[in-house]
Amino acid sequence: MVVAERTIIGNRYELDALPLGQGGMGEVYSGYDKKLDRKVAVKLIRFPYGQHDDALVRRFLHEARIMAKLEHPGTPAIYDADVFLDPRFGPRPYMVMQYVEGITLQHVVEEQEALPINWAAAIAAQVAAVLVAAHDRGIFHRDLKPSNLMICGDGTVKVLDFGLAMFHEPDMTRLTSTGTTLGTPAYMSPEQIR
Repeated sequence: MVVAERTIIGNRYELDALPLGQGGMGEVYSGYDKKLDRKVAVKLIRFPYGQHDDALVRRFLHEARIMAKLEHPGTPAIYDADVFLDPRFGPRPYMVMQYVEGITLQHVVEEQEALPINWAAAIAAQVAAVLVAAHDRGIFHRDLKPSNLMICGDGTVKVLDFGLAMFHEPDMTRLTSTGTTLGTPAYMSPEQIR
């Protein structure tokens, strides 16, 4: 049996060999923080076609700032954000966050098909609480879908992946080009599709 070598970034975060998942902008790995002796999740930027992209780097770091400003029990806590030198891609930003144990709402729906009304109401209420807190801080998720909602073992819900979120910050330049469609079409609001 061949065991893949674990990657260590930031001289403290030891990443598992295979990602837990990936999206349009990043790959998420489970890892271990050697300094604080705890399990963490580490999101690494993923460059399409292996090409460094400054706009993608800005959007990735923007997500880290947004999530750090939110500080809500319904979102993973952000512990760190930095850049490491990846031998394959060069400078590669990463974000270290709370490891969330659970299953996505997408998996629950695929398994259960129709959720009982009390489950759906409990999940919706928790997601709404996160969105109210986010909107109060001027943060708009823009990619809310079942695969971005984690159901934890105790029944709490965590809203994940603020990679496409918008934050009203006066000194922040626009990160989305006019005419660019970002998000998952099946879950977009009508005004976002327009």
